[in-house]
Amino acid sequence: MHDSLDALAAALAPPFAFCGIAVARGGDRSFHIAAPGHLVTETTLFRVASVSKIVTGWTARMALVRGQDGLQPRYRDIAVEDLLGFPLRHPLRPDHAITVGQIAGHCAGLTDAGGYSVPPGQTLGVWLAGQGSAIWSDHAPGTHFSYANLGYLLLAAVAEIAAQDRFDALARRLVLDRLDIEGGFNWSGVMTERRSDRIATYRRGADGFSAQIDATVAPGGI
Repeated sequence: MHDSLDALAAALAPPFAFCGIAVARGGDRSFHIAAPGHLVTETTLFRVASVSKIVTGWTARMALVRGQDGLQPRYRDIAVEDLLGFPLRHPLRPDHAITVGQIAGHCAGLTDAGGYSVPPGQTLGVWLAGQGSAIWSDHAPGTHFSYANLGYLLLAAVAEIAAQDRFDALARRLVLDRLDIEGGFNWSGVMTERRSDRIATYRRGADGFSAQIDATVAPGGI
């Protein structure tokens, strides 16, 4: 089985540049990486890219329902602008507030065309206002599925405001710790002594694989 999985990882590498496969069957665990010369084990840390959206969504959900008796489905219908404290309306539907559920389901009419990295020292509201129409797609909220990383930046901000705490700390306390998952957002919450047991994210080039992210990381802090 191990040889066939190694072959599968190697076959996936050309279209995806880099991939890893982890398999648990009974008491047997195996790890296969499509980067020759690099080994991973069950303790190796690496980025999971948009899989982190699952954690972001659950963190926002838990932050919004904290203190309530049971889980109330109405949190999906909360107007995001009511929490953020600044207007967030699609130009095609300015009379309708965008909801938490629309953002979580990638149907809020948002787009990544304007980017989704807020510069240090700039508030989210000011940055969004500066992007103008670039953050909006050609589809009104609730009418079309359009994958947007930007929406999950907004969900993280919603979680921070709802729970009055920093998002990385909330994700750790409300989701990751409860599932016994070691990790964090951009290395936040990962112990200094564990950071060396990592594998970088690689990109395939003409001369082989080169590290794109995490070739080096800070020894501590965030």
